Amino acid sequence: MIKCFKILIIAFAIHCSLPANAQWDIIYSDTIHSASISDIQFLNKDTGFAVAGLHDVQGYLLRTENGGITWDTTWFPYKLNNIFFVNDSVGYTCGFHSRVYKTLNTGNSWQLCDTTAFENQWYNFKTMWFKDENIGFVSIINTVYVTFNGGVTFSRDTALGIGTEYNLFSNTYGIWMPSANILKYTNEFGTPFQTIDTLCCNFSVISIYFNNLLHGYTAGMGWSGSPNFNYGVITKTTDGGYNWIKKDFSNVYLFADIEFVNDTIGYVVGQGQGVNYLKYRFWKTIDGGETWWYQNADELQLATQMECISCIDENLCFAAGWSGIYKTTNGGGPLISMDAAQIELNKKQISIYPNPAQTTLTISFPESYAIRNATTYKIVDKLGREVKSGKMETSSFSLLVEDLPVGLYVIIVQEDNFVEQRKFVIE
Repeated sequence: MIKCFKILIIAFAIHCSLPANAQWDIIYSDTIHSASISDIQFLNKDTGFAVAGLHDVQGYLLRTENGGITWDTTWFPYKLNNIFFVNDSVGYTCGFHSRVYKTLNTGNSWQLCDTTAFENQWYNFKTMWFKDENIGFVSIINTVYVTFNGGVTFSRDTALGIGTEYNLFSNTYGIWMPSANILKYTNEFGTPFQTIDTLCCNFSVISIYFNNLLHGYTAGMGWSGSPNFNYGVITKTTDGGYNWIKKDFSNVYLFADIEFVNDTIGYVVGQGQGVNYLKYRFWKTIDGGETWWYQNADELQLATQMECISCIDENLCFAAGWSGIYKTTNGGGPLISMDAAQIELNKKQISIYPNPAQTTLTISFPESYAIRNATTYKIVDKLGREVKSGKMETSSFSLLVEDLPVGLYVIIVQEDNFVEQRKFVIE
């Protein structure tokens, strides 16, 4: 039995360096291990869990009971990928080396479940879904195992068939996606009552979510060699998976997790494209997925790719990724239209010079652009620490950098909801 090793970690919140309009704020950062937090689940506004791993060797589980102000840490011998609580007390987590653990006391202790049925003791279980305390699935790429007795024993579920690529479960219903164009709806576990051959996804699906048995969504990224390669992709169905509407996002590298809080309001998280990899990580819809807007967040070099999201209601959500956990209490703040944002950014087109710099660095807007009092800049180093900040007074503005150590930096220029950043070197 693994007991909770209570290290009270004070959540790392860098309020002094948050953009003025950031509504997704960092509440926890693991700058020591730089581990990827792969899943997060909040049971209520106070109690939540996140799982992570250091490569495949060691894993840990974070627990908070005060909304993310402090976190307990429980260490496991192998990386953890997924966590699923069926009620306020009973939960499961799974991961590398065919490991499935169960708690009966809200994470105070964890018991290793039976592993003898797993044909390969090096399975890397990626996803799980439980109907109740006793009946549930764990899955890898091409195999699904089912338990009917709360993890005392598992058996291979041959009735569900073999998946070819994804093996993803929707968090809300027993809907299984064993490959890009197949959905299976399960009623009594182990017996699919409906299989749909669907033209859903000519892309790599990373997450699926169904509001009900008719309305569902998938999110992921384009396949290599396809026209939307390395684009973020979202699809929507309103007829139970027979037909799908697809949206490509050229400014997004991938979408990693999607979740809805009701029929109209949903969130998706991932990683932005290219130099905007920190910018386009948080997206929201308020019209059932017809339109998606991005939202501002802290753009320090933390949690560069968001992996997972868990919402309590339309305002309170938690998201996590590489090295960090974010929180919003106001629905993520303003919704920013990509069209409006792109028009505004095209007007700005800031440039910096010289690069590399030695004594001074000049930030310049086009002459046609009128600088505003709200335009600010800040410089952060490669560790995400703010080293300089201030207001821009004119459209061409020079500042001294000779006091900064040699190295790589990022300058972030912000005006209202629009943020641009450029990398530069001091030598």
